[in-house]
Amino acid sequence: MSTSRLTRFSCILFVCAAAWTCAEPPIGSTLDVPLDAIPDTVPDVDPDVDPDGSKTALAIRACVMIETDAGTECADELVVDWGELAPGNGAEADIELTNIGTINGELTRIDWQLAGQSVENEFLTSSVYSDGRLDIEIPHLMKLAETLRVNVQMAAGVAPGLLPADSVVLTLQGDNGGEQLITISLVGSVGECGEGTDSCDDDWANGCETDILTSAEHCGACGNACAVNNGTAACEEGVCVKTCDDGWQGDA
Repeated sequence: MSTSRLTRFSCILFVCAAAWTCAEPPIGSTLDVPLDAIPDTVPDVDPDVDPDGSKTALAIRACVMIETDAGTECADELVVDWGELAPGNGAEADIELTNIGTINGELTRIDWQLAGQSVENEFLTSSVYSDGRLDIEIPHLMKLAETLRVNVQMAAGVAPGLLPADSVVLTLQGDNGGEQLITISLVGSVGECGEGTDSCDDDWANGCETDILTSAEHCGACGNACAVNNGTAACEEGVCVKTCDDGWQGDA
């Protein structure tokens, strides 16, 4: 074989070998791939991530409207502190909600709770308003950047002692099926009647309406009538002072 033919044959073998090396391995052969290079699981696809990589999320910012020396402010601490209320007084507060997320949200529920349990009480009410619109019905759709106010009220008429609820829980649903719960703590109490007064008509809505220092029907205490037969009686400083008519003596 001539030198030129041998050279051409060698080149053909080299090309074939190179082509075979770069092709898929023959059936039955194995790949020399490290085991740690093969993932154990297929990564989960986050349903809340759009194709462009942006995150979709329900995010409602809440704050409590409070009065300060500088004016009205919205406090991030979700606590409504009504202090000690005098009998016969009610109280109210506004909670501001703003949709700062990337999807619409829906306010679906407002719950008054006591020790983690929902409670219903005739003195506890709530309402929703926005941009001058009052009594917005829920469920209410909160669009992006929309702001709502939730007004919570405790009407006059609660008896002295602890409040009938210790929190208000707002439930919001997102377009993506997510849920956000916002809990606002309620702090305060209803005080007792002041000295010399009491509630003798079983109606705490009008507070401590009776002056038990002077009332003939409730002298010194509710239901303690100050009266005498055959004489006169007067309630003085909560004490019933009796005077008999002429010719009479003792209590009659």
